[in-house]
Amino acid sequence: MEPVSRETEVVTYHPETSTDDVAQRLNHLANEVQRPFWYFAQNVHRYAANPLHEDSLTDSVAKRFLSGGAHAIGASLGAFLALAGFALKGLSNRFHSREFTYWEGLGEEVCPERPKVLHLNACMFPGGLPYAFGGVRTAGERMEQLKAFVESINPDIFFLCEFSQTLSGKLFESFQESYRHFLVNVGSNAKGMDASMTVVSREPIVNEPKFFPSKIEAEEEQKSSYRGFFHVETEKVHYLYVHLHPKETNRAKEIRLEQLAEIRKITEEFANGKVWVVLGDINIERGSAGHRSMLEMGFRDLIQEQHGNVETCINGLEAGGKRDPESIDGFLVIGGDLVMQTEIHDTYEDPRKALSDHKGISALLG
Repeated sequence: MEPVSRETEVVTYHPETSTDDVAQRLNHLANEVQRPFWYFAQNVHRYAANPLHEDSLTDSVAKRFLSGGAHAIGASLGAFLALAGFALKGLSNRFHSREFTYWEGLGEEVCPERPKVLHLNACMFPGGLPYAFGGVRTAGERMEQLKAFVESINPDIFFLCEFSQTLSGKLFESFQESYRHFLVNVGSNAKGMDASMTVVSREPIVNEPKFFPSKIEAEEEQKSSYRGFFHVETEKVHYLYVHLHPKETNRAKEIRLEQLAEIRKITEEFANGKVWVVLGDINIERGSAGHRSMLEMGFRDLIQEQHGNVETCINGLEAGGKRDPESIDGFLVIGGDLVMQTEIHDTYEDPRKALSDHKGISALLG
């Protein structure tokens, strides 16, 4: 791993226009304004009769009732701030020309011979949503666990999805000493769920990153979620971070294939000779008809090639167990013969202390 020469200027992506600067500041303010509501909502969930929380098992019913009630009052009052936060995000979105926030850390920029990349669907939505969607503890209770997990793998660049924008500041505090580039608040949504993507790198980033909103209309409750694809280019590859439409209805399966077609179009329009690595929560079960269609579209599934239809996601954690395993996360390669050595990292060996309902996946580029 070679540090970038001190004589070489580190390329950063701070806002270049006053309107983007205003938009970035408004977005940050929006997230800060919403934090009190989600803090109280998180603690309402914490003191509920939830088997994942020791408090709900050891504290008396009266203590849980009083603690939960106090936080419920806080959440009710904080709801007005949360609504103001959505208004600020809407205002921010009117100013911006790019859909991410850039922060510069203190870590040294490096150019490794064999870069290591990590993807994790962290299931770190705000409040009690992690339990509802993934059966895991609230995000605030898992931040230190996330830090330890990333440090144990020591990637040169890591990608997180289902990561709340209200946690961006905490993530920066956790990693600013060891990483240089922070791409946070990707895909803000003033009318529902954000794209909830974050990228942190000590590798140089070539050209300004770009978020491509998906133009495919989502199904049912997913219409309130903002989905798209985040492009980050390094010296060796193009990364395109994705979190495709969930669910197993016939229409949801069609939407995912349409989103893959959008991805292929992006990789063709922005081709410059480098290999494309499409990574993230693909939400297409390996071995399914949808997966076979994906391979026919020209995607190479490195996880299937190296590990078979390996489990990358689990259900049932909310009950302290494991059921219905899925194989849906991974790395897809388009164009070229890039060598990548992949590894699966367990995150839910102990269901009650799970970091996420998805396993982490890393790759060492050859």
